[in-house]
Amino acid sequence: MNAMTLEAHLSAPVEINMCRVCQAFWFDKYEDMKLSAGSTLKLMKLIGENSSTTKTSYANVLPCPRCRSQLVFTHDLQRNTKFSYWRCVKEHGRFMGFLDFLREKSFIRVLSA
Repeated sequence: MNAMTLEAHLSAPVEINMCRVCQAFWFDKYEDMKLSAGSTLKLMKLIGENSSTTKTSYANVLPCPRCRSQLVFTHDLQRNTKFSYWRCVKEHGRFMGFLDFLREKSFIRVLSA
């Protein structure tokens, strides 16, 4: 994973990790919520530059990079948009694919009836 420092709103800059091969991010506790609008746009640009049409498959068991405990697959909701990620049970952070990051930030939404 490659570390990158991004601007946050109302706090010090945050350092996130990105895996181009996995097409995913590791966010320490609440880092994805702290990102400024400009930082979110930077990540969108990186997603566009590093996306491929090949579907990324993740291992059945993913370890937390901080404590090595098994990450738990979790479903969440942003307004009416569902997204998923793997979270540490000890609340160290979350591992989130590019597509689900875009869903969390409401850049991809479910079509209305």
